[in-house]
Amino acid sequence: MMNLYLTKESNATAVQEYPAWQTLVDVLQWRAQNQPDRIAFQFLVDGEQEIETMTYQELDQGARAIAAQLQQMGLAGERVLMFYPSGLPFVTALMGCLYAGIIAVPAYPPNDNRFLARIQAMTQSANARAILTTAEVHDRMAQRFTGTSVVRQLTTLTSDTVPGEMADRFVPTPISPESVAFLQYTSGSTAQPKGVMVTHGNILANQIMIQRAFENHDQMVVGGWLPLFHDMGLTAILFQPLYLGVPSIFMSPVDFIRKPIRWLQAISRYKITTTGGPNFAYELCLTHTSEAERQGLDLSHWEVAFNGAEPVRQHTLQRFMQTFAPYGLRRSAIFPCYGMAETTLLVSGQRDALTYLYVDAARLQQNEVRVLDEGAPGSKPLVACGRTDWLDQEVLVVNPETHEVCPEDVVGEIWIAGAHVAKGYWNNPEATKETFAAYTTNPRRGPFLRSGDLGFVYDGQLYIAGRRKDLIIIRGRNYYPQDIEQAAEQVQPALFPSSVAVFSIEAADEEKIVIVAEVDRAYVPGLNADLLARPIVRAVSQKFELAVHEIVFLQPTTLPKTSSGKLKRGLTRQRYLENKLEALDAWRTLQQPAAAPAMAQTIDAGYAQGLQRQLEDEIQQWLAQRLEQTPHSIDKTTPLAGFGLDSITVIELSVKLEKMIGQSIPETVIYDYPNIAELAAYLVRLVYPGEKNGAERGYRQAVEVVRQNGKQTPAGAKPAIAVPRFAPRRPTKGEKHDEDEA
Repeated sequence: MMNLYLTKESNATAVQEYPAWQTLVDVLQWRAQNQPDRIAFQFLVDGEQEIETMTYQELDQGARAIAAQLQQMGLAGERVLMFYPSGLPFVTALMGCLYAGIIAVPAYPPNDNRFLARIQAMTQSANARAILTTAEVHDRMAQRFTGTSVVRQLTTLTSDTVPGEMADRFVPTPISPESVAFLQYTSGSTAQPKGVMVTHGNILANQIMIQRAFENHDQMVVGGWLPLFHDMGLTAILFQPLYLGVPSIFMSPVDFIRKPIRWLQAISRYKITTTGGPNFAYELCLTHTSEAERQGLDLSHWEVAFNGAEPVRQHTLQRFMQTFAPYGLRRSAIFPCYGMAETTLLVSGQRDALTYLYVDAARLQQNEVRVLDEGAPGSKPLVACGRTDWLDQEVLVVNPETHEVCPEDVVGEIWIAGAHVAKGYWNNPEATKETFAAYTTNPRRGPFLRSGDLGFVYDGQLYIAGRRKDLIIIRGRNYYPQDIEQAAEQVQPALFPSSVAVFSIEAADEEKIVIVAEVDRAYVPGLNADLLARPIVRAVSQKFELAVHEIVFLQPTTLPKTSSGKLKRGLTRQRYLENKLEALDAWRTLQQPAAAPAMAQTIDAGYAQGLQRQLEDEIQQWLAQRLEQTPHSIDKTTPLAGFGLDSITVIELSVKLEKMIGQSIPETVIYDYPNIAELAAYLVRLVYPGEKNGAERGYRQAVEVVRQNGKQTPAGAKPAIAVPRFAPRRPTKGEKHDEDEA
């Protein structure tokens, strides 16, 4: 077994070399001058075949025009919020910011007031001076938000109204590799958001690393569905194809989630060679595509199927390969990788090196690495995330307490150094010092970035063993436990103050949220776990769009804490898993979906009322199945947000409703009719307006449509899973799709 750190050695892989560009502006200007008419980006407007196209020259001209307008507004050197859905306007606007020497702050425009707190926190943290968006998004935000909203307080430039001739007024701005290109605000606590300062030098260094690790070349075709305002989409779908000089063909995330086969069809139709996403995307392709839909796929051109941003699961990879091998998918394409916003993106990965390692699960919990044979009792499979010796990167595995480099058979915290490591957190020197300025002891070396992830290196491959920090990662999105704990305390007075611990566990190959809380002595007699849990579950659902797996209510003073009163979340989790908590009672989601009752064959007097009840029952049953609840627990007057509808569930519900009534529904229906009763009443009016003549016949036909189309999801189908949240907005003809903030 090798030492648990990798040296800065040269890579033997033969790769194409590119000009020594200093900034992203240099890259685009070189492309515009040398390849002006070559296709740069193509956007699948409908997620399938309706395409918008942009050449390098068009991108350069559009970026110059926006940059000139921003310069005239006196914003050079400032921070500007970017509110865009995925699409070509985002690409042009981002490059316009970079041309003008402006620090871009990519975000997705909030759809309702629930997301304003995060936007407000980002704005204050970045000290943003303006908003850059489209006219359509600006008008929608202006209609939805009050005068106190940040979206009304800042100056706004609508990039699609900037005249093309403004490009001639652009004045080149001095930009260096050390210039900050954008701030990447990582998902997490809204109380103290942290904007990662990513420089032009960081971006280009990571592009070289990605090119070499992926073995990319100028004949590749990049594509995907990832949101462009987050690190994986921004770097993999926008920056890497721009660096390579190859086309990028992408769609809206909401189009992928509504119909996952679209991603695979795009790979097949456009011969995309490089694309990927978090593990959940591959699960969606397994659980939400049918054999009939897969017919005709040709995945033989798929060279790099990268999988990162959340734990890579062996079970998912094995099933994905088995399912799609008949359609040309090769094992060599599977590309597990590891990275984070603080390193621009990629840290590790390797072509054609899919490897599983089986370790002693009990020893791993004690931070010890003991390799076992496949299938050995007590073994746990881990997926290798590839090599780390790319460019000048250095990765160490370090004891997080002593800061000493770990022996080869010990799990430690992953520390990273290299040109791709960001400068730190914007306007947050304390957090920057803690995370970006770590030094080893015996001997003292540094500075290194502390990843907060635990892992080890075996046979040249990096393995991720878990999180050192309390940060919870579900479907590629970060959640800070203290935010969830605070939300629980605010809605349930029966909990003892500052005595709630939140953590995640792995169950059925997914991360699940568990809440452990002390109960105030006054509420112990006659305690009812179901009544105590309901407001907590609803609050967590509404605020974080997370489903709670279990809530354990403890005896007073039994929650593990330090002598100074700090929560010991790790110890609490350990005792939970070992069933050693002093529990009074517990609430837990059901493990099996409730069976759907037989559809009503007749309707009561009053056809509209009968149809509405029919629809209400169908929606109620569908939600019960998806949320692993009993039907009676789904109150028809409770706001839908209170049931913890994650983004996929919301989109699935929209699709389900369309199938039930046999026609399309407006894009904002889930927001406009917030509970089951109101939603069903609206659908009744939509299905059959109730003309004076033939009302009985029309309503009977409508009920029959619902009866035929409202069948429950097959029992073998997997419940929806949470992802970075995307709005269920269904675009009208000629209008671009939206996906909400991840």
